[in-house]
Amino acid sequence: MTAAGTALAGGDVPVPVPVLELERASKVYPGSPPVRALDQASLAVAAGELVAVAGPSGSGKSTLLHLMGTLDKPTAGTVRITGIDVARMTDRELAGLRAARIGFVFQQFFLAEHQSVLGNVADRLLYAGVRRGTRRWLAIQALDRVGLAHKAAARPTQLSGDERQRVAIARAVAGTHDHAVAARTRRRIEMLDGHIVADTSLAAGRAAAR
Repeated sequence: MTAAGTALAGGDVPVPVPVLELERASKVYPGSPPVRALDQASLAVAAGELVAVAGPSGSGKSTLLHLMGTLDKPTAGTVRITGIDVARMTDRELAGLRAARIGFVFQQFFLAEHQSVLGNVADRLLYAGVRRGTRRWLAIQALDRVGLAHKAAARPTQLSGDERQRVAIARAVAGTHDHAVAARTRRRIEMLDGHIVADTSLAAGRAAAR
């Protein structure tokens, strides 16, 4: 996920707007009793930052990722993408946001077996409104980044599991040209029982302040 805007602080100093921000976000699923899968989670992700979310099964990782990817909305709290409150967006606006700003790499790959590797990657750009010729060029560039440009004409059934995973990654990053991605920082968020219990970037910030 890339592309951040800016806001003006005191003295007209530009302040980067996080590409992703959760503010006391909670998710409760109905039941007897209700299940609180995420409890007042707050975090911000800057442009170009690589963040890993870890934790045991049932810790809230999937729920957090669903909210971050706009696949679900919080029961309480706020989720913002490039400063925009997701709850205020229409379904059409959310679909456009996913097509233009968010890439998903699913564990099951979800590649279309009747299409070539190139077609699988290029189709991700179709929903973003990219023209056919440009789609193919960007798809080749993305495949090259994961070392699979030479397999562009192959079908997913002809690939190994590792190669399919790399095609899924290429599909997720196709069309993303923000070089700030290369300047990412190391960060790990630990989940437990619906809470964020550790964030390595926060720990680094505290150490630097001492």
